[in-house]
Amino acid sequence: MPPVPKPAALRQRQNRTATKATIEAPPAVRVELDGDHHARTVAWWDVIWSSPISAEWVDADVPGLVALATLWDEFWGADDDLAKRVKAAAEIRMASMQFGLTPMARRSLQWEVRRVERASDPAAVPTPTRRRDPRLRALA
Repeated sequence: MPPVPKPAALRQRQNRTATKATIEAPPAVRVELDGDHHARTVAWWDVIWSSPISAEWVDADVPGLVALATLWDEFWGADDDLAKRVKAAAEIRMASMQFGLTPMARRSLQWEVRRVERASDPAAVPTPTRRRDPRLRALA
């Protein structure tokens, strides 16, 4: 005879978040980067703000994002100094996770990305060729 499960009130582990809070806030307002920034930093800034992920940020996140942009400038500006570049890359990795900018960060934040199809040029998509022997399909 299988053991009788404990009543729900007596279970130790409920896998619930005890400190959950919901805060209402509008999405963050994009700011422009001050000063002279590396072209790749400016391109990164445009990409993150045009991403749907930016809808999850609030105004309190913007200073951290600006600091992250500064780290990107340090990374791109340290062409000959490998130690400086490695240190900047480590800081970028850690800071990027705080804002959901990596796949694992989005997963830990429980953000789900629903894939949508992009409009593609039909001429650019290769047409599949048919083979006579179905066993060779897996090898192609």
